[in-house]
This record gives sequence, C-alpha cells and structure tokens, in this order.
Amino acid sequence: MGKFVNVTHDIEPFDEGAHAQGCARLAARRQYSGEIIGESIGDMLTCQTGEMRFGYVGMDCFVGTLNGRAGSFVFQHGEMNNRGEIRAFGCIVDGSGTGELQGISGRLEIKFVPPSDHTITFEYAFAQDSADRT
Repeated sequence: MGKFVNVTHDIEPFDEGAHAQGCARLAARRQYSGEIIGESIGDMLTCQTGEMRFGYVGMDCFVGTLNGRAGSFVFQHGEMNNRGEIRAFGCIVDGSGTGELQGISGRLEIKFVPPSDHTITFEYAFAQDSADRT
C-alpha cells in the first residue's frame, strides 16, 4: 500500500453547454510514498451533481518504484459516489510497464483520506511468458 498527494490540481470546465453541467477536466501531478515511490501525471473527467454525488474516470502515467522495482506503467481508475455509496475501479494497462515493471498487470484501489491524502493499494503480477514483455 502507498499514499499519494496531489502536488498540482488544475480544473477547467468540460463544456460550457447545459448538457455538461457539473462536468470538468482535471489535470493532476501526484507524489507517492510507501510501497510505491515516484510521481505520476494524470488526467480525469469528472461530474459532480451534488454534495457527495459525483463520478470520475482517469488515467495516470506513473514513473518510480513499486516494491523496489523501478520503471513506469499506466493505470486507469474511476469512481461513482452517491452520498458515500462508492463503486470504484482501477486497473493497470496491460503492456504499459517499462524497466523492471515490464509485464506488470493487475488491479488497484484508491481511497480518499481527509483532508487531502489518498491511499492506493495494488494487486499485481508479472507476465511469465517473455512474449508478453515486448
């Protein structure tokens, strides 16, 4: 498990039209600590429809180490939150690993820890077949 903080957090409207009310684009630079050490740049699309009612989808490009293995990989993540009823997902993009993280695949979970920290937990494996390590 690790933690991350948003170093930058830039938000802009997704669209000015009425059909996109509450929608925004968010760009974030994050720093990680714990079993995952490094940084990522992420882009997200969000929609907030009320207090504690929102959804988002995002993609991060991570560079650093995961349990001592150095390299990079890309992960997708998202959440639907309906007043605390949370449906979240996260996965490592197959084939995106480089360096010692080549061949990584798996799932992840992100949880918000008020006031501004997040935890991130991974379940991952590495491809055993060298054909998957291109």
